[in-house]
Amino acid sequence: MKKSLLLFVLLFLFSFSACGVSETDTGAEDLSTLREAFLKRGNSVTGYEVDEIEDFDGLKFFAVRVCLNTDDAVKVDDYVWFEANISLYATQEEADEAYRINQETGLGGKCLQEGRILMYWLNNDPFEDLYKEVFYDVFPSNKEGNP
Repeated sequence: MKKSLLLFVLLFLFSFSACGVSETDTGAEDLSTLREAFLKRGNSVTGYEVDEIEDFDGLKFFAVRVCLNTDDAVKVDDYVWFEANISLYATQEEADEAYRINQETGLGGKCLQEGRILMYWLNNDPFEDLYKEVFYDVFPSNKEGNP
């Protein structure tokens, strides 16, 4: 169920992509900065992963995964992973529309926006504070603008 919901969220995110994003634009730099902040926050932490930034049809994205039970798990199926997905939309309009839909419907779980960057995670994720902490460290002016 969680995997299918995650797949649905990713397909939802990809559906809003259109044209390419220049590597020299501020959004791409901000996305890289956010990724580096997540890497730094989880440095040397067991069960903490940050993907490389990928590009699919003009949408740049990466994920942060945190394992809830690295000490208790015996086999691969025992691990409980939580994930935040961070995306850079090609245009401000696409990002605004995706954020608006999230706020109206809750589709994709919880969401924060900074310019063309949106960060999603599922409701009741125990690592929500970690995601917000890193996001607001990178985008401090955003702290008052979003829940």
